[in-house]
Amino acid sequence: MCRFEPTGLAALKEEVARRWGVLDLLDVLKNADFLTGFTEEFTSVAAYERTGVFEGSEGSSGRVC
Repeated sequence: MCRFEPTGLAALKEEVARRWGVLDLLDVLKNADFLTGFTEEFTSVAAYERTGVFEGSEGSSGRVC
């Protein structure tokens, strides 16, 4: 863990609080995405199709119920 703050960090924090007050992280991310479209670079695990069954899991015996 860092034991010291970089020079000017306290002043930067004060200026951000003075200009915008408390910011909601979700709102910040939503606005950043609106302006830049950065979430288009993400992929979802839902985009992948499950094609097999893991060994030892339910249904791996090959039986049909």
